[in-house]
Amino acid sequence: MDDINLNILAITEDSNVTVGGKYVPNSELAITAAKELLRVSEILKLYENEEAADD
Repeated sequence: MDDINLNILAITEDSNVTVGGKYVPNSELAITAAKELLRVSEILKLYENEEAADD
């Protein structure tokens, strides 16, 4: 979650982000954040389904 928060913060503040000395455009950060959020959402849904099955 920290990586997601940092990516979103960088996008909203129009910061320059580099990885290994290479500039990463905000569009790439947005795509990465969206993919990570989707994965978190999928994990939470699986967790909710397991809890519902236990009840």
